[in-house]
Amino acid sequence: MVNPEFSAEAAAWLSTLANFERRPPKGIASLDLNRIKSLLIALGHPELGRRVIHITGTKGKGTVAHYCDAILRFHGLSVMRYTSPHLHQPNERIVINGEHIGDTALAEHVMTVRAAAIPLIPAEGEPTWFEVMTAVAWLEARTRSVDADVLEVGLGGRLDTTNVTMPTVSVITSIGLDHCALLGSTHEAIAAEKGGIIKAGVPVVIGLRRRDPGAETLHRIAEELGSPIFGNEVLPPLHSIRRTPDLDGAPRVALETAIGGEPITVHLRGGAIQALNARIAINAVELLLANMRHDFDAEATVAALADVAIPARCEWFPGTPAVIVDGAHTHESSLALAELSQHTERRPIIAIVGITDDRDGANALGPLAKSCRKTYCVPLPSARGQSPAQLATSLMSDGFDAEPRMDLADALHAARDAAGPRGLIVIAGSFFLAAEARQLLRAELGAC
Repeated sequence: MVNPEFSAEAAAWLSTLANFERRPPKGIASLDLNRIKSLLIALGHPELGRRVIHITGTKGKGTVAHYCDAILRFHGLSVMRYTSPHLHQPNERIVINGEHIGDTALAEHVMTVRAAAIPLIPAEGEPTWFEVMTAVAWLEARTRSVDADVLEVGLGGRLDTTNVTMPTVSVITSIGLDHCALLGSTHEAIAAEKGGIIKAGVPVVIGLRRRDPGAETLHRIAEELGSPIFGNEVLPPLHSIRRTPDLDGAPRVALETAIGGEPITVHLRGGAIQALNARIAINAVELLLANMRHDFDAEATVAALADVAIPARCEWFPGTPAVIVDGAHTHESSLALAELSQHTERRPIIAIVGITDDRDGANALGPLAKSCRKTYCVPLPSARGQSPAQLATSLMSDGFDAEPRMDLADALHAARDAAGPRGLIVIAGSFFLAAEARQLLRAELGAC
């Protein structure tokens, strides 16, 4: 759904473009940097000469992007953050100083990109939806003269549209078996694709320990390119993380770490994984600020991280029962969400899940289902959705109590009865479902 003010012509053109988030590409060969390179040349290279934190990883990259953005802004810098996917409106992907790009600016930039793209189509082919939005992000950053860009990779790394940037800092948060049909079926193959964002001589923050699968591949790439490696062995041990409730009962963790030799405690929304994401972000921002010869402020960093609330990432909706909405859709993210759920005052937990048809439901959602008394399976508001019956069968074959439901509202009603007033409902499996859940729950709370 497009906002009323959004240019009808711009929206109509965007709707005709290939969108790999709605229908994934058939193979890695479908990804090509030639189109975006030609397009950026025609636009006067808005991507060049920028200070950039470029982030990839199987999980955690969106959270790290939000953390980096917040820390930089609390240091007094102007920041453009570019992330994906969006939940409700495409404006959410391009954020300048904490605010989504306006409808007018978005439409104007789309039409500028369209004008630049038309002469290129005979030779290069039509740009994809993501290529256009990436170009728009850089046009807006140039127009607004922001101090720094925080860019999240859309898919993989080596051939991702954002990888035409020359970053100040590269970040690889994690390596897991996701998008295997495109990126490879082993940790090493996926690490090679994600390691494609590492640039010669540019420092890279790696969120893996040296013994983790894929880490050796990343170290080899960085060493061959002469890129200094940071972060992977100085991430906080779990004993430095304390669980603590928020005022409304939402789970938080207290990260005890050090910045510039000074011990600090940062309170973060979510589970232990958020502490690791925060440490990665701190390292990345330290490097960027050093490049800018800008002092690092520990107090500003503490305030920034405590202030971050990310939609559909461990998002807490108070109530009786309370609800957590999360876009977790991989085995690793499901494990992290299950860990979070287990430390919410031993509440009875009911899950509502939906997933895309290209995923193994039992593998992706099994860790979460294992931590829950009951799991309701629902359809997605997307043509890519796996049927609730198929997903329930997959989970039941692994011994979980799963049941298909006709829609989210039906499942939520059943889950509230099953959880009771002191229980907890966890909605996860896809950002398509998270977006639908947020709309429903925000409407119940009277939020706009």
